[in-house]
Amino acid sequence: PLHAELAAATARLKHAVERKESPQQVSRLAREANRLLLQAYPFPVAPRAMPDLARGAALYQTQCASCHGATGAGDGALAAKLEPKPIAFTDEERARSRSLMALYQVISQGVDGTSMPAFANLSEHDRWSLAFHAGSLAFKDTDIAAGESAFAQNKAASATIPDMNTLVTVTEEELAKASSPSTARAVLAYARTHPEAVREQQERTGIALARKLLQDSLNALKNNQLATATELALSAYLDGFEPLETRGAFIGIEED
Repeated sequence: PLHAELAAATARLKHAVERKESPQQVSRLAREANRLLLQAYPFPVAPRAMPDLARGAALYQTQCASCHGATGAGDGALAAKLEPKPIAFTDEERARSRSLMALYQVISQGVDGTSMPAFANLSEHDRWSLAFHAGSLAFKDTDIAAGESAFAQNKAASATIPDMNTLVTVTEEELAKASSPSTARAVLAYARTHPEAVREQQERTGIALARKLLQDSLNALKNNQLATATELALSAYLDGFEPLETRGAFIGIEED
């Protein structure tokens, strides 16, 4: 049934693009198809190495600024000659529906029928670094500062981005459904500009926590502490895995 749903969603998306339906409708159908794809074929989508935002900023100036503008406003030196016009990454409305994964895919594959080329010559790490930089241009310093406070003080807010997979696939619009629009914007602004905070959070919770508790349970069992071993094993599921299962999130398990 899930694969049939995915096929139907993909067909609806294709039909909407061919009929040139509204960007909002195409975006909604694309997100639905993406959600079903990850459910049908769960696989790690997060970058294998931590993105380098300084490297991304430097690459943006050399590879993108001539079209998209030095600050991402779509006003580069070549923009006036291009049709369609380059995306303005600073456009907050459009940025709300754009994920880092979408940016990475466009950087990797280009966009047919536009002046946007594929940057397949860049390494995977460079493409992710560039995607993170471009995906942060719609945020203000005040958004990032508010997000830092939320990560430090509001567990419910930071829990909306529990891991790197979520960080690269979630949009501001989707986060706003689980919290207020201002909180969603702040949390995403901080997470995109400080992905190490998400990685650290991920290592303290989720699969990493489940692994630690299972190891503690095994050690207790070896010491004939049966009650403790049972309690730790149960906690590994309830505190480590069940919250992820409830959210329906897939966490990529990296090799040790």
